[in-house]
Amino acid sequence: MKKLFLTLLVSSTITNLFAQHNYDNESVIYSENGNVGIGTSNPTFKLDVVGVISVGVSSIENRFKIWSGGTGSSNHMRIGTDYGHYGDAVLELYQNYSGGGSQNPGKLIVNGNLGVGTVSTGSHKLAVEGSIGAREVKVEATGWSDFVFEKDYELRTLEEVEEHINENGHLPEVPNKAEVTENGINLGEMDAKLLQKIEELTLYMIDMNKRVNKLEQENTQLKESNQELKEEISTLKSN
Repeated sequence: MKKLFLTLLVSSTITNLFAQHNYDNESVIYSENGNVGIGTSNPTFKLDVVGVISVGVSSIENRFKIWSGGTGSSNHMRIGTDYGHYGDAVLELYQNYSGGGSQNPGKLIVNGNLGVGTVSTGSHKLAVEGSIGAREVKVEATGWSDFVFEKDYELRTLEEVEEHINENGHLPEVPNKAEVTENGINLGEMDAKLLQKIEELTLYMIDMNKRVNKLEQENTQLKESNQELKEEISTLKSN
């Protein structure tokens, strides 16, 4: 068993307190500049630790652990109650970890709900009180609206759409103001609904364009017929 020695060195230039094991390298240093070092003889911060900090009732539970380097891990920080099974109240920050799991470099893991600017997360994994700024947001969708272009899709007539708007005050299959105010919207579902309406509008415009082209052709034919009639009438009058 190693013995612990406390040594106080006092001189005109250095005053250090050492805690050592059998005169090995200093384990705990209190330097003259007021810094405390653990695992280093030259602490540069008020508390300078070289190695692992682990606080807990056992080696795998209720732990606060920080390390840099070591077998299977580097630049890692963990605060949690269930190390082995990733239970509740786990916060993990790590740059690289290759021990047993499938983690990738550069991750922040919060096992539980996270609130930013709020302590009430409700049923959400992430609740933010305020705005979110991002260069890109990707929403995983379970379906999309291209079914509108399928042959058996029953497109409402514009008269039916008008009737629904007059009766309900919103487009068919789109939530109304009261529903959105109470429940908010699901971005993935709402984007799909909006695309559905855009695709329906496209079909209406295609149909309307066909009708306009037909009317233009008929109008051209009528003009030609009218011109022929005018010429015949003019010929008859001249005779």
